[in-house]
Parts: sequence; structure tokens; C-alpha cells
Amino acid sequence: MRIKLIATDLDGTLLDGNSNLTPKSLEVMQACEERGIHFVMASGRLFEGIRLLARKANLHSPIISSNGGRVDLTPFGPAIMEDTLPHPLARKVFDILKASGLYIECYSGNTIYRSHPRLSPFLKSPEDYVPTPCIPDGEGFQQRFVDDVDRMEAEGMDRAYKFAAFSRNPEDLQEIVRQLDGLPVTINSSFPFNIEIMEKGHGKGKAIQFLQEYYQLDRDEIMTFGDSTNDLEMMLASGVPVAMGNALEEVKKAAKIIAPPNTEDGEARIIEQYVLCS
Repeated sequence: MRIKLIATDLDGTLLDGNSNLTPKSLEVMQACEERGIHFVMASGRLFEGIRLLARKANLHSPIISSNGGRVDLTPFGPAIMEDTLPHPLARKVFDILKASGLYIECYSGNTIYRSHPRLSPFLKSPEDYVPTPCIPDGEGFQQRFVDDVDRMEAEGMDRAYKFAAFSRNPEDLQEIVRQLDGLPVTINSSFPFNIEIMEKGHGKGKAIQFLQEYYQLDRDEIMTFGDSTNDLEMMLASGVPVAMGNALEEVKKAAKIIAPPNTEDGEARIIEQYVLCS
């Protein structure tokens, strides 16, 4: 395949079952860049968190962060696209999420604002909650965590890439979806117990279209990898969408290729087979 840009989700896709980059993945990513192929990490995480993985892989390609809310040219920046929610829309979403009483997040700039973090489904119990320290990464970048809903309201909404709500009770999330009905938003998931909210028509797919125009690529020169609904728009924006073996069925239906699961270096094996074989 004549692939010039590969964009990949991280959790459940590029990363293994322990959320790590495997030696095989590192080898394949570096081989892609050596051939002039842009290897783009595209995740719901903040740029400051994704760049640490890109630096570990010694990549120089763009990064898509916050589900497409931001695109940086390299792991050192600069940001070449930022796509934030209009303030009136951010206010309506915030009011609904705050009233839910659930664990919620607002991704804004280099900060994740959080409310009710003790209710995070990532914790075994509320007693396991420990405030996350804000530690510079040694290269001048810092991912901040602010556990204060008032500061989320006062500061976060001015540059909000996305909001998220979390619950192990599907009915809680379905109720939020019902209340958001009628607003110009897109609702996706990256985990079974969350929903992520962005402005309608915005997300990883729009970020891929931006990079396609930026590098003047044909659609068939772009390969994408994903496993969850927040990857669907990105996959549909590419000529070669690949779903992981562990992906949701609706994601698999959108794919041209099904890769082995992320726990079996599935992405690296597909890239070797279809991209690096020539």
C-alpha cells in the first residue's frame, strides 16, 4: 500500500494490555518514520501526556490530542490546530454534567479539570483516590490536574476541547445522553464506562482531514487504527481504516482490515504486512 500517514488510537489499539508500548511496536513506528511515513498518535489524552509516549518512541510526527481538539506538528509543538467548544455550548454541557453528580472531566489547554474524582470507575473504591501531582516532564511540558468544579466552570470552559462523564451504571450515562439531545454535540466513548462530548462534526475525523490537507495527501494514502466509537470518524476519514480484533462490532464494520488484538501486537503486525513489506 502507498501509505504516507498512519494515525492510531492508543488505549486498546497501539498500546498493549498494560497500556505500554511493546518492543515490536517501537520497532515498527521507527521503521515508518525512517521511510518518511508520518506516524500520528491520536488519542483522547492531553497533548502533554501523549507526547511522553511519542518521545519514548523517538517520533517526530504530529500528535492529535483531546479526541481531535488539538493537533501539534511534533511532540515539541507547535499547535497547528485547536478546536474548542463555543462558550455557550460548553456552558450548557457543563451544567448538565455538573447536575449529574458523576465523576466528570473537562479537557482545557494543558489541564484536566475534574469533579468528584473519588467516583472514578478507574478506582477500586473511593478510598483509593489520591490527588494527581502536576510534575514537569523535564522538557518544559506539564500536564495539570485540577480537582475543583468551580475552577472548571471559571477557567476550563474558555478553552474546552471536550467534556467526559464516567459511571459503571449505564443508566447514568444514558440519562446524560438524553439531556444532551438537541444540542449540537457528538457523543462517543473510549471506555465501556464513559461518554465523551465534543461539538458536532468535530473530533479525530476532522483532525485527520486537517492533516490530509496540510500534507496534501490523497485519502488512500492514510491508514488509521482504532477500537472504540471515538475512533470511528477518524477511520471513516481515511482510505484504509483498520479495526483491532478487540474492537467494538460497529468499529469492525467500518474497517477494511481487521487486525489481531492489541494484546498480540496486532497493529504492528498489520503495518509490517501491508506497509513495510515492500
